[in-house]
Amino acid sequence: MTDPAKQNQPQNKKALKDSSGATLLLSELRSIMASSIHAEDKLSEICKLTATQFDVEVCSIYLMRSNDELELFATHGLNPDAVHKTHLKTGEGIVGYVAQHGTPLNIANASKNPNFAPRPLTGEEPYDSFCAVPIVREQKIRGILSIQSSRDEALAQQRVELLQTVAMVLAEFVASGDIISRHELALISKPMRKPTQLHGQTFSPGLVISQAFVHRPQPTVKNVIADDPAVEKARFQKAIDHLDDKINSLIGKTHDAMDTGIREMLESYRMFAQDKPWQDKIINMIDEGLTADAAVQRAQSETRSRFESLDTPILREKIHDINDISNRLIFALNDQNDNQDSRPDKFILVAKSLSPAALFEYGLDNIQAIVLSGGSRSGHIAIIARSVGIPLLGQCRDAFRYIRNGDQLIVDSDNGLLYLNPSDYVQDLYEGRLNQAKQQARRYQKNREKPARTLDGTDISLQMNAALLGEMPLLSDSSADGIGLFRTEISFMGRSRYPRVADQARFYSAVLDQAKGKTVTFRTVDIGGDKPLPYFKSPDEENPALGWRAMRIIMDRPAVLRTQTRALIRGANGRPLRMMLPFVSDVNELLQAKKLIKMEFDQAEKMGAPLPETFELGIMIEVPSIVWQLEEVFQHIDFAAIGTNDLKQYLFASDYRSDVLKDRYDVLSIAMLRVLRQIKTAADAADRPVSICGEMASRPIEAMALIALGFDTLSMPITAMGSVKDMIRSMHQGELTRYVDYLLRSGSGNIRKKLESYARDHNIRV
Repeated sequence: MTDPAKQNQPQNKKALKDSSGATLLLSELRSIMASSIHAEDKLSEICKLTATQFDVEVCSIYLMRSNDELELFATHGLNPDAVHKTHLKTGEGIVGYVAQHGTPLNIANASKNPNFAPRPLTGEEPYDSFCAVPIVREQKIRGILSIQSSRDEALAQQRVELLQTVAMVLAEFVASGDIISRHELALISKPMRKPTQLHGQTFSPGLVISQAFVHRPQPTVKNVIADDPAVEKARFQKAIDHLDDKINSLIGKTHDAMDTGIREMLESYRMFAQDKPWQDKIINMIDEGLTADAAVQRAQSETRSRFESLDTPILREKIHDINDISNRLIFALNDQNDNQDSRPDKFILVAKSLSPAALFEYGLDNIQAIVLSGGSRSGHIAIIARSVGIPLLGQCRDAFRYIRNGDQLIVDSDNGLLYLNPSDYVQDLYEGRLNQAKQQARRYQKNREKPARTLDGTDISLQMNAALLGEMPLLSDSSADGIGLFRTEISFMGRSRYPRVADQARFYSAVLDQAKGKTVTFRTVDIGGDKPLPYFKSPDEENPALGWRAMRIIMDRPAVLRTQTRALIRGANGRPLRMMLPFVSDVNELLQAKKLIKMEFDQAEKMGAPLPETFELGIMIEVPSIVWQLEEVFQHIDFAAIGTNDLKQYLFASDYRSDVLKDRYDVLSIAMLRVLRQIKTAADAADRPVSICGEMASRPIEAMALIALGFDTLSMPITAMGSVKDMIRSMHQGELTRYVDYLLRSGSGNIRKKLESYARDHNIRV
């Protein structure tokens, strides 16, 4: 057999040395597509052209068939007898790997790659370097375009991006039905049968029955190669102007009703849309011969790929903005209807991903629940949903695939379930649950002004967790005694740059204004770990949750605490001030932090600024090591709060985000309850108040156990307050305390089940 490496040496050695090479490639692609030759001959010509222009020996095109197998349809450089005889399952070999993951793969030494699965018929063994990109249309893998070379080197990134452009042209060609029939294409993308139940993760709890509305679909780019670059640039500029007007209108609607942090999220969104290097990149792609639509889509794909490869949650969060901005531009370029104006008044919003801009454009009052096929519990959308009480089911992976506008949905976010077009029986069961919930809500409202007092006379202070200025009106509308935890880092996370002291001070002042004299406990910024800031460089760490975060950052970057303290003093403007330090692991960290805080108080006094009427300093108890230093710690603070989420995570060495471990360890376990009791005992001995502000306080059965341990201050989301107060008003603390003491002495058994049985037997409403 003739050595293909010698047989098919490319002739164009200038290939793709500059942008003129890219323009030439697109021009010749257009000529091939416009020719009258057979469709499969066009594929062969595209392979030959691509191999020549990329200065490689091999180019191959694999297309997806209805049996979910990739079939070699055309090649230049491999054995032509392998065409239509070589098949790969999704995930099989390097080509199958690219199809499975939907991302480009660019490697040298392909034969050493663990996914390498040679097909002897193809004769591909001599080729070391390998680059493959998916052929994608309407979010479905239609095939794979690959190139190979005997040179032991990976392809330059710029050339990988151009190969993706060729794949875009192929995607439209495949969609025409000239190669694979439209009927077969429909079978590839059409699910055989819709499931009636999907699973997800609880990002914000709740139960809703309503119809689905699917967030802005992926726009379709039909024309890839431009006829006139000048016309395409004019179209692009017009679309940018349209997008800018939309964003300005959206920001203008926020006024004072929205938190500064949310405004900053929208400002950051606008800054990305106006980013000149990003726009210049699209212009350059148009100069290379792409239409404005195709250039935006290619820039979207490249930017998204870079962000997805970063191990930084807050930068990966920006992918939602990238997708949203790009899709808006493509719709604007084509005057396409994105179906957003046809939505009902109330709906369950279903999306692959969402940007804050898209969320506010829908109107929070219109959204009854949100279902995301991805997302994270610490993402912006989840934070906003929890803040305003919108149920959110995340990581519901097949939701976007199966759900269509108008489908009837039951979102049971409490249990991580979604029912799609449920049977009458299932809907009747859930409507019964909703009616019970409405009755409970009426009872909660009736008890709103009544004290959170047990049947044997113990008063419990119920406080509210908050993170956004937009939540503050809920404080006056509720019976909450104050804000037990205000997460200041959320206002930092939405910004594109570190906030100035003056900006922080205005924000804290507005929070205290809206609190109207009720206590507010400001937790200083808990950044790092799963809450990095885009403008604050964190080190690469194997396990960020155990690394450089919160107090550890403050110890190395004292200006973080000093500037925030300065802003809090200014924001208080003579009013009482409560500060709480997160993630304290050692008493020496506390002492160092106190020195930094004192410096700012001394400076404010020297400058003649009004000092807080009273000042209280506390810590979050989250790291188990601090539990054995509480005697010393309580000598230096005025109060403490327990973050049960992190305390449980570190106590059991169990990542709370792990799907595998999330239900394995229980906060109502012997170990957890004994640690909590130990903390309460130490606080009582030092005469220091200690509260609970983790999720444990927001669930009635767990709040019941906390009260039995002696905790009399619980801080929670406002949506949980009614059910917890209802539980408190139906229990005897003394009797339950004796029972819990007995359970902890016994040292075994399922405490949760025993407490649930106790609640039923004693008519405690949990």
